[in-house]
Order: sequence, then structure tokens, then C-alpha cells
Amino acid sequence: MSGTTTLLSAVSSNGTGTPFNTTALQNTLTLAVSVSGTVTAFSVQLQGSIDGTTYENIGGSVLSPTAGTNVSTGVQMQYFQAVLAGYAGTGTITCVLAYSLRGAAGGGGSSVPTPTAANQYPVSNSSDVWTLAAVGTVGGNSYNAGWTVGASDLGGEADYNSSSAGSATIPSGLTATVGATFAARQMGTGALTIAAGASVTVEGAAVTTGQYQTLLARQVATDTWAVTASVTGTAPLASPSLTGNPTAPTQVLSDSSTKLATTAFTASLGLAGNANQFGYLGWTLDPILAAGALRPQSGQLCLIRFRAAANGTIGHIVYSFLASGSGLTSAENWLGIYDTGQATAGSATLIGYTADQTSNFSASAGVYSAAIATGTPAVTAGLDYFAAFLSNGSARPQLTCGAVNVAQMPQVNQGLSGLSLRLANGNTTYTTLPASVTAANLSGSSLTTLAASCFVVTT
Repeated sequence: MSGTTTLLSAVSSNGTGTPFNTTALQNTLTLAVSVSGTVTAFSVQLQGSIDGTTYENIGGSVLSPTAGTNVSTGVQMQYFQAVLAGYAGTGTITCVLAYSLRGAAGGGGSSVPTPTAANQYPVSNSSDVWTLAAVGTVGGNSYNAGWTVGASDLGGEADYNSSSAGSATIPSGLTATVGATFAARQMGTGALTIAAGASVTVEGAAVTTGQYQTLLARQVATDTWAVTASVTGTAPLASPSLTGNPTAPTQVLSDSSTKLATTAFTASLGLAGNANQFGYLGWTLDPILAAGALRPQSGQLCLIRFRAAANGTIGHIVYSFLASGSGLTSAENWLGIYDTGQATAGSATLIGYTADQTSNFSASAGVYSAAIATGTPAVTAGLDYFAAFLSNGSARPQLTCGAVNVAQMPQVNQGLSGLSLRLANGNTTYTTLPASVTAANLSGSSLTTLAASCFVVTT
């Protein structure tokens, strides 16, 4: 803990003393005021400034006749001055400022030193002159250049305030106590070295690697000192708050432990399963969960949400149906891929689609793979997209889907709307896939078409 004290100055009679520059921002202050003689009334206000130009009050005034101390923390200022007002009588008023870069001023449990007679100046009705004068050191020491470690450094932490590299040199015979310690902290930009004097051995990390790093030296045998360095910029083990883009190993898909899950891991899960595990870019429903079939309404755009399980460009849409369509209108049966607002906020944009599927939709029940004929639908792992289905005719194919329970279907979109819907329908009829659909033109209320149809997207 570091702190130093200084005697503040003042002008004649009432007024502001000469500012004192501590050369660095301080965050803990103690102003001690003592009086003698027949002084019966006064107030002393401590003021601080960051730039030495604009001053503001720190804490409240210290008032007579009791005098005493005024302690402030967290002020973060470099320049200080005392303002004397309203004194009466004669005698002496002594103001001593203890300041510290951290912790309590006068750290290490020490109190602010009592001003000596040499530091006191008379106060009269005609003039009073307080001259800046160092009173001493409280707690840990502060150095602006390299120094030889002394007894006053033991048991505390000294600050090294310099832009140039310097050394704290341990002399032989510093102390006979094995286990004695001292710490030194690099406060400026200059590196600090714990150096060995004649007949002294220094072991360990004896040079700081960055500002605010602390070196701790411990005497492990007579004139042999072991030095360890604190690690700067690290997060605590308990509830760390990380910044930037920390990374971690990606766990296997079967892992269900308390290990950290990366974005790569969660993206591989997909919206409805581990599509990436089987080499797919994504699926609207794990095919193993398919348990029913429904015929969508004629001309109604059906959008089924899926999450991309990997980065890639969709080249095919794989689908199946249990009963073929009939009486279908040529050139009005399509499959496609829409984004969920990535290209244009508030709209689902068509990013790729197949050729007309009238022939396939009218064929025998089974599994079909339709190639993307127009567009290059690139998808990003972890982002959501829509697989689109559109069919026109008297009997549309019965698409394979999840378990059909009309009463439970509304729960699929509970609390969702627009582009956030899991299963959506266009609010109008279409003969071709529209280039885009606004969120306002999407609905999740049609029970006959909201089964989670099974589409698998692959390269």
C-alpha cells in the first residue's frame, strides 16, 4: 500500500494555497488539520483537479474549533490545494495531505503523521504563508528512480513511478529474517527489475512485463531472495467477465455434460437435430421423427424454418411424400430457400429455388432430391432460414411431416409472429415463389398447413 504526505500551502489571510502536483492520479486522500494558539474559527476546504486548471471541492470543509480529518476516496485527481476561509484569532493552522494511488491513504494501518514545529507557519490578521514541504512517507514508499531496498520497504509495497527502466537493488544483509518480504509495483511505463547487490542471489521472475504489475520478493535463505510476478489482465476464476472473442474446444455432439458449448457446437445441433453429424447443411425436421403427412392448400406459400448446421451453399432440397399429387397445374409447383431478414430487414428474401416440380409432385410416393436451379443460397452456421413449398392443383402431394395433432399445432408458433415464426404461410395465393415476403404478409394461423414438413438441405 502506497501513500505519501505533504504540507499544503496557503496565501496570506484567507484564500487559496499554492497547488501541489502529485505527478500522478490519486484515488484516496486524507486531509489532516491541526491548530494551536488562539485560533477560534476557520474552515479549510480541500480541492482537486485533473489538469491543474479547473478545481473542485473534495468532501466537506474541516471546521474549527475541533479541526480533524477529511477522508475522500475515488477522487482520481492529480493536483490539490487547500482553501482557508473565515479564521479568527492568532496561532497556527497546519494542513497535511496524505495521498495514495490505491487503498486507504496512509496505508498499512499507519495514520497521517503529526506535523512538526518546522512545518507550522503563523497565522495572523495580516498574513499567513504555508509553504509546500514534504512531511514524510506513510505505508509503502514511492520512487521515481532506481533505489536500494531499505528496511522501510520491508513488509510493504513500493511504487516505481518512471517512464524509464529502473532497478530495486537488494543489498547484502538487508534483514536477518528468513521469510521477510517486500513488494514493488511498476506504476509508470518503465520496467522494474529486482536486482541483486553484491553477495546477494535473486531467483525467479525479477523483471516486470507491463504497467501495474507487482513483483514480490521473499528471503528464502540469508541473502537469497525468490521473486514472483503477479499476472496482469487476467479474469478471476469465479464468475469471470470475458471480453473480445474467447475460444474453446468444440465438444462432440453426443456430449451432454457441463462443459462449455461453443457456437460451432450449438450450430451443429441445427433447429431440430444434429444435421451436420450426417453431412447435411440443415433440416426442418430430423427424418427419424417424421410421423405423418398433410396436403398443403393450393397456392399457399408454406415456409418451414430451419437453422443452418454448417457454412455452405445449398445445392439440393431433399423431400418426401406419402401420397402423390394429382391434377397439378404445370409450372406452378416449386421448392425454394428464403432468408429470415438477413438481406433485407423485415422481409424474407428468396435466395434460391428449384425448377418446376410438377412432374415429381405427381410421381409415386417416395424420396426426391430437387436441385437448386436458380440462385446460390449460401447459408451461415447458426443462422435461420426458411424452406419453401408451393403447389397448385386439385390434389397436392401429402408431404412427410411431424406428428399431426391439430389441437397442438398453435403451440408451435406461440408468441411468435412475422419472420420469427417457425412455420409460416403467405397471406395470399401464389403461382410462383415471390422474390420476397414481408413480415406483415406472413401468418402462423392456418392449422391445415402448419405441420413441420420434412426438408433436408444439402450441397
